[in-house]
Amino acid sequence: MFTPGERDYGYGVVIKNLFGRKNISHGGAIEGASTFISRFVEDDATVIVLCNIGRVNAEGISRRLSTILLRDRLNTPAEIKLSRDALKKYE
Repeated sequence: MFTPGERDYGYGVVIKNLFGRKNISHGGAIEGASTFISRFVEDDATVIVLCNIGRVNAEGISRRLSTILLRDRLNTPAEIKLSRDALKKYE
């Protein structure tokens, strides 16, 4: 079930790299509802979005929540501090 085949699709789930991490996900929608589940295997983390509004982008909400959930584990640029004089050069 969790072995990706054609276009990263297993048996009912999508297996891909998201934020540099193994991600298993599945979404769905019917009239009046939409859902998305996203599991980060190595991080032992799962985001589940259940919406009772059919036109909501549950996958997009899941992606934003995943970014918040994993923010400390993602490779993000380090903060750079500049003096006031150095900042003046960029004005």
